[in-house]
Amino acid sequence: MIAKNETELIDSHLICTFKKNQTVLIPSIVRKQTALFPGEEVSVGFREARGEIVVSRFTKETMENRMIINKSGGVRVPSEIQRIADLTAGDILRIFIFKDFNGVVFKIISK
Repeated sequence: MIAKNETELIDSHLICTFKKNQTVLIPSIVRKQTALFPGEEVSVGFREARGEIVVSRFTKETMENRMIINKSGGVRVPSEIQRIADLTAGDILRIFIFKDFNGVVFKIISK
């Protein structure tokens, strides 16, 4: 999933805030579109060249971080990704959806 191209993204025109409990919230409308629901396993990765956090459906083939979507629709961002992305509580992220609706991408737009 991490190899997806920029052209394969749909701008949701939604934003979220990186929370102090180290999570980002996938809004319910995006969860419905991508079928990523609370309790499901996801992979969380980082595309350093683009500064993007990628959350996609977990598969056994992935080497990315394995996380669970919490009951509010939030996903914890691993500390190594936070460090590499220079992500801190309060950062604003824009939400994009993969055209195949298999995951989402968060891009930092404001620190």
